Amino acid sequence: AVSGGAFAEALSPRLAEALLWALERLAPTYLLRPTDEVLGCQVVSLWAADTAAGGVLLARCVESAALRLLCWAGESPLALQAARLLRTLARQPYCAAGLQQQPAWSRVLGAHAPGSRALAHVPPKAQRALVEALACAGGAMPGAVAAAGYLHELCAVLSGRFDEVRAAMTGTRGAAMLPAVQTLVVSLSQSARGLSRAVGRLAWSADVPSEARIDLQRTLLGFSAHLAAELAVGLLPAYASTPPVVTALLRVLADCARAHALEGALSAAPLGALCSTCHTSASLYMRNYGPATQGTRQTLEEEARCAQLLALLRAHEHLAVALFDAMTAAAEAGVLPPAGGEDACAAATLLEGFGGSVLPFLSADALALPKLCACFFDALSAVLALARAPGAPPLSEELARAARHSLRHGARHRAEVSRVALEAVYALGAHAAQQEHAPEPVCALVAALQHELLLDLAGSQIHPDSADVAGNALLALVVARPDAWAALVEGIAAGAAEPEALRQLFAQLTSANGVRGSLDRPNRARFRANLALFLAAVRQRPHLAAILRTAEQGAAGA
Repeated sequence: AVSGGAFAEALSPRLAEALLWALERLAPTYLLRPTDEVLGCQVVSLWAADTAAGGVLLARCVESAALRLLCWAGESPLALQAARLLRTLARQPYCAAGLQQQPAWSRVLGAHAPGSRALAHVPPKAQRALVEALACAGGAMPGAVAAAGYLHELCAVLSGRFDEVRAAMTGTRGAAMLPAVQTLVVSLSQSARGLSRAVGRLAWSADVPSEARIDLQRTLLGFSAHLAAELAVGLLPAYASTPPVVTALLRVLADCARAHALEGALSAAPLGALCSTCHTSASLYMRNYGPATQGTRQTLEEEARCAQLLALLRAHEHLAVALFDAMTAAAEAGVLPPAGGEDACAAATLLEGFGGSVLPFLSADALALPKLCACFFDALSAVLALARAPGAPPLSEELARAARHSLRHGARHRAEVSRVALEAVYALGAHAAQQEHAPEPVCALVAALQHELLLDLAGSQIHPDSADVAGNALLALVVARPDAWAALVEGIAAGAAEPEALRQLFAQLTSANGVRGSLDRPNRARFRANLALFLAAVRQRPHLAAILRTAEQGAAGA
């Protein structure tokens, strides 16, 4: 059944799909492993990757996948499972080296060559898995020159397909809306995503030195960024009224950004161009769709806007992480990025795009979708971290104001989202505490968050599972702006029926039990213990709780 004989051809598509599903899990996990990894199990060691039986099993797996991929047109689930099996094998260095000697693998490569239509029937998701498999296997070529030639040829194939798409779109008026052209665009988008996903999974041969591997990663990342720009910026306006195509194009950008954020790829990836692409794509998207308004939850679900916003948020998150790591690594190496340097300009572009083009889409109704809400706060946390990176531009007043409202909304959310938001508040306060002269928008943000977090804690608006993170966040805010905290305490106490009793409670919060102005772990634990006693006292004395609620109403009115 595994071979390409008559019995294999007689299998039904569903049985063949189940067979490939089993092979994808069994072969690389239990069978096709190096001999030194399966010692002690005689049955498994018979099928090790470096044995004769293992070579036969690998050949049969490739033959089975190639047969279903190339010859069984119209069976989309089967083609997808065949491509996934090839991808799983190509990700393993001990299997990828043997793929190049398989005749069935050569047939797959020939079907993917320029001008070939043998894979035209393969669905887009299978195209993504197949291109990732082809790229991953490229690193296993013997020698750096052979690997470079293989990967350059693969990039040339994708570039040629993009030229075909552009030619099809410009042939006649309205050609971009033809179903066949839309299928070409979505298939190319999925192929571009497969190439980006392969960057961190290249199955390197021992013959390829580390310097050559970095050069090849740079080549793949550069081409992925170029292709993402051509697809997202070049084609997005033409498909503004076609949500599935828009989603596919934006996901290309998200996967490309994720590839740039991978460990080991930072030194090989200039991020300025990709940040500009992300900013331009977000602007184009906002121009065509407009900001999300109240009551759009159903629209988000029906028109796939949730998936599109997820892609935009993930692109900004990954790029923010990549820039933060790059700028921090440069600072640790003693090379402080200049104010007008490439990374600083890329960070400014990303912050501007996030504040001006992404945040306007996120209404309260949009954030009611759990996946979108969690992704938003992950992205916001990464963007706030980027603003703290050495040499990064400070937060603008508009972004700081939006971050304030968003963080409070997240702090009051369910436990998972609340912890992410409060961890972002803690990181912001900790960074402000380390700065001798923090920027004015950051100081104002810290002061506002002090007030709002205190009120939310007193009013039991924070999820109980997030209480420890909330305590850490409040301590960081107090340490960052002790003058603002003192003014806040005095303002609340001034309107109390027992001002001295309230002042004493606040004093015990920040000084009892040995608490001091530090963010080390023991001090955070002591502050959290004080905070529990403080909140118990506030909640047990209604007039004090009323004071805090009155202060909250005054802040809302302001």
